[in-house]
Amino acid sequence: MNNKKHNRSLRDAGFTILILIFVFGVNLLIGSFYNALSLVPMISVLGVFLISLGTIGYVWGIVAAIVNVFAVNYAFTFPYYAFNFSLPENLFSSIYANSQRYTSSDFRSDSAIVFSPKNDIITDRERR
Repeated sequence: MNNKKHNRSLRDAGFTILILIFVFGVNLLIGSFYNALSLVPMISVLGVFLISLGTIGYVWGIVAAIVNVFAVNYAFTFPYYAFNFSLPENLFSSIYANSQRYTSSDFRSDSAIVFSPKNDIITDRERR
């Protein structure tokens, strides 16, 4: 019984890796030949959907979704082929800024966080 589970896990891992590589390759081809980067997220979601259908349990779909987010961030968003978590458009920057706001000792309910063009965080009090 344990050997069956092990074989199924190996099969699911291989299937996940195969689909992730295939989706990343298709995204690279579409990006280079057609310059249509708007299709990249849709194809990535399709890959995660296929992985969720073809594997047992939630783990492989969740892992595939997380890996796809990082792959798309790395290869298809500016700066290309680099991780940059300081851009205001990035979810991690927003989470970090909000966590700093809520954990600071001088939190006021009427203050707001705004990203300036220089990627600096400016609060309402600093703008006044």
